[in-house]
Amino acid sequence: MQTLYSKISGVTRANPDGSDRQEIINALCYNGQPLFLLREPNQYSYNNIGVYIAYQVGYISPELADELAPLLDEGAPIEAQITEVTGGSEDKPTRGINVSFTIYE
Repeated sequence: MQTLYSKISGVTRANPDGSDRQEIINALCYNGQPLFLLREPNQYSYNNIGVYIAYQVGYISPELADELAPLLDEGAPIEAQITEVTGGSEDKPTRGINVSFTIYE
């Protein structure tokens, strides 16, 4: 078992359906919440991985995606959960998500 920690990228972008990731994070995300990982290869990165609750909240960084994508492709169980929702204050209004990834081999 191995645990990795990272921030989720793309949290300030809108989803393809027009939903606002910042609003989703503010309304629905909490510490300890499980996350779902979905492989989303695209023209920029074959290893792209989206991060979801009921809605998309962002992406795994490209460097970490390069490490996790082959494991996901092989069916390795990877648990992801929010370790901290950051921001939301007057001096730092943008919300962010810190995540732990537990890899079972």
